[in-house]
Amino acid sequence: MKRYLKPIIIIVAAILLAILPESLNSPAPYAKGIHIFREILQHVFAEIAGFIALAYVFTYFFKQEIIDAIDNGLKTISNTLSESLDNAAESTGKEAKKLLEDKISPLIDDWRKAAEQANISYSTRMIHEHIEAPSDIEKIIEEARNDRENENYLAAENKLLKLKDQNRGTFKIISEIFSLYTDSAYKKVTRDATRKTLDLLVQEEKLFEDDPDFYRLLANAYLDIKPISVEIARKGAKQAIDKCIEIDPENPHWIIMLGYFHYLFDDISTAILVTKKALELAIEKTIENEIALAKNNLAYYFAEHKDNKKIAFEYTNHAMEYYQTQKDNDKAMSIDTKGFVTMKFAETIGDLDKAIELFLKAMNLDPRQDYVDHWRNALSLKHRMLKKSG
Repeated sequence: MKRYLKPIIIIVAAILLAILPESLNSPAPYAKGIHIFREILQHVFAEIAGFIALAYVFTYFFKQEIIDAIDNGLKTISNTLSESLDNAAESTGKEAKKLLEDKISPLIDDWRKAAEQANISYSTRMIHEHIEAPSDIEKIIEEARNDRENENYLAAENKLLKLKDQNRGTFKIISEIFSLYTDSAYKKVTRDATRKTLDLLVQEEKLFEDDPDFYRLLANAYLDIKPISVEIARKGAKQAIDKCIEIDPENPHWIIMLGYFHYLFDDISTAILVTKKALELAIEKTIENEIALAKNNLAYYFAEHKDNKKIAFEYTNHAMEYYQTQKDNDKAMSIDTKGFVTMKFAETIGDLDKAIELFLKAMNLDPRQDYVDHWRNALSLKHRMLKKSG
């Protein structure tokens, strides 16, 4: 009998939640949360999927199974929406997704507030434990990362692709696959890595049409095919970056990215103008990391343009100071920029020696090919300067 107890509870709960007046559905502290959750399901999903998700929320209030409530309820929403988007009209899909975005966050906030109002400390503790504890998704991602460290790229890829199919619309998984496909070590053993990256993102785009971080990945994927087709890379990357700005216009990061796009396609003047606007916005909003990034990029562009030497050094010094406490790859970026500015404005062999030293520091932190190329250029300039001086 125990084996069938939970399914019976689920079915009865679902029917009650569907047919009884809202005032009878839940204790007062949770009434608003239930109302919102019911509204989402009634407007977006098939009746059976709604019953299942509502039932799990209902069982939570009696058994305090908040982990099951969140996991199963939201997973049902995600999976059903993914399936519905393939079959529904485009406008219906967008309307459904907007409803989710408008309602899901308030619902979870209401759960938190309700738990506090009702003084259910157990539920509140469970919420925090659930958020902080590693999920099954994170465990599998960690396994895939271990496979990558052991150069077992095929195993990592298979795990991540299976995880993606089981958890449609999860950005963290897409980001991890993107990281694998764009890994230089993976590219050495897989000839079609660039195509795989672009195919993956194009196939998943419908599930992330309001996520600027997804379009950041898409822009980078297009930029990665620049050696193959400049025009396809230019058009695709520009559209993706424009989408980032359209979705999140008050974020200076996307404008900095647009400036970098112009730099990559040899329009340094426009890159400078655009990045200056991004810097103004970052300063206005007091976003320190974006201020540092904008100044770092502007210093690089000024040096490339051989203009604004004083400001270039001022900006690169500011960026280096900020990034000293950040991750190694960010720290390396700022050190490389300082080396690049020093090299471009070099007047003596001593200046070039400083630039060479900075490039070596950057390479030790992050052995990127760009930094190696800068180091070689500095050595070549020093050789020519020595030869010229006799």
